[in-house]
Amino acid sequence: EYDCAVGYLEGNANRFVVEDVRAKRKICYVHSVIDKLDIDKESFGKTFAEADRVVTVSEECRNNLLKNYPELEKKFFVVENITSKKLLEKESEIEAAYPQKSGEIIINTVGRFSEPKNISLAVDACAELIRRGNKIKWYHIGEGPLRAEIEKRISENGLENIFVLLGERSNPYPYIGQCDIYVQPSLYEGKSIAIDEAKCLSRPIVVTDFTTVHDQITDGTDGIICKMDKADMADKIEMLIKNRDLRERLTENLRHEKTGNEEEILKFYKLIDG
Repeated sequence: EYDCAVGYLEGNANRFVVEDVRAKRKICYVHSVIDKLDIDKESFGKTFAEADRVVTVSEECRNNLLKNYPELEKKFFVVENITSKKLLEKESEIEAAYPQKSGEIIINTVGRFSEPKNISLAVDACAELIRRGNKIKWYHIGEGPLRAEIEKRISENGLENIFVLLGERSNPYPYIGQCDIYVQPSLYEGKSIAIDEAKCLSRPIVVTDFTTVHDQITDGTDGIICKMDKADMADKIEMLIKNRDLRERLTENLRHEKTGNEEEILKFYKLIDG
């Protein structure tokens, strides 16, 4: 029998902990907005009811849990994804991420090739930026089941030497920390770790207006929020390309903003201890 068991992913991990593990305390995790997941809500509710605590990663996610399971309010807690600004800055300086720019604007995106991460939108926005005559190189980090679909889209737009797929990287932080603009094209997120990491590394950010984005970004202050279409994403990126002062202002604002949250671990300790 364990002191505490944690199901760190909604679905089977939570069910396994609740139904098949002997432990004094059982904690379930939810990393996204429940309404965005293709799930059996009744089954999830039964699992949550058997857990001692249900942890999610943002207030928006907790509010969505409350909407669906108001009777379980006392079980729901927020523990944000933990990022360390000091550690990320150190890791980002380990190696040179990109070849000499020669006047190019370097854009970076991190995310799996999966529906929620919406990488196809980034490819379409890249094609639009090239059509407008912008000199850019867009590097993507990540793998996933939709890679072949993304490769086809890149090829169809003639972007093979412009939208560069780097695959997985054990240390993505030099790529985030050394880019000119970081772009997150997600359809939805619980709370994006990649955005928090880009903020810790003080990068100018363009991000889509998914449901929980305002938990992380104040439009025009520490990032730019765009509509979920290629034209508006291209507009916002192009605005940063052409306005160096705006890029520097976003970077400076992030340098003065509290972006690391190592103290969140104390909330987790408290949940374990009861």
